[in-house]
Amino acid sequence: MLISVIVTTYNRPDALLLVLQGLAQQTDSNFEVLVADDGSIADTQDVVTKKIWPFPVTHVWHEDLGFRAAKIRNLAVEKSQGDYVIFIDGDCIPRYDFIQGHRQKAERGWFVTGRRILLNPTLTTQAVSAKQDILAWSFWQWIKARLLGRCNRILPLLRVSILSGKGRPQEWRGAKTCNLAL
Repeated sequence: MLISVIVTTYNRPDALLLVLQGLAQQTDSNFEVLVADDGSIADTQDVVTKKIWPFPVTHVWHEDLGFRAAKIRNLAVEKSQGDYVIFIDGDCIPRYDFIQGHRQKAERGWFVTGRRILLNPTLTTQAVSAKQDILAWSFWQWIKARLLGRCNRILPLLRVSILSGKGRPQEWRGAKTCNLAL
């Protein structure tokens, strides 16, 4: 089953680069990426097209006429080829087993919600500037970051907790597009 990963972004090429690098390290490689760009300047297109990624990538862009993330996501869905679609935000760096975890939970007629760890501004700046490779951190480094208030939680790091639940299409309450699949 081909998976389509739709990454929503707007003028954050630095964060988008980290997301694409995280996707390039996946244990499951049967996926395509569609960057749903809500009107970014040319720097974002450069991140998408100037590097050869180990997966097919399509840049879906529309003019910046204000916040229209839902519209650009829908345009990306129209261009997708996958049987299963994962939506993530352009600043959510996926772990190495992100695609694999979604594939294991995929089931027709259900959607899957996932979790994320929010970083404080200092840790975000360090990660984006490559001063910290947070994907390579040990569990103990994450505990320290949590105790210092640099992230909001560590539970999503546990393998059993990457994806938080499944729901029927009528049960959208609490679902967020930062990590959602159907």
